Amino acid sequence: MLQKAVLSDPKDNNLLADYGKALTDVGKFRQAAEVLERAQTPEQPS
Repeated sequence: MLQKAVLSDPKDNNLLADYGKALTDVGKFRQAAEVLERAQTPEQPS
């Protein structure tokens, strides 16, 4: 469900962060790191 939301709005930092957290919960750490990297910007570092 989150993956579809991220695909529909790939610049939504909150969605990206939630998706990255969900990926870590299921052990997909490399993919989570890539997603979480996109979720952070200099204006919103966390």
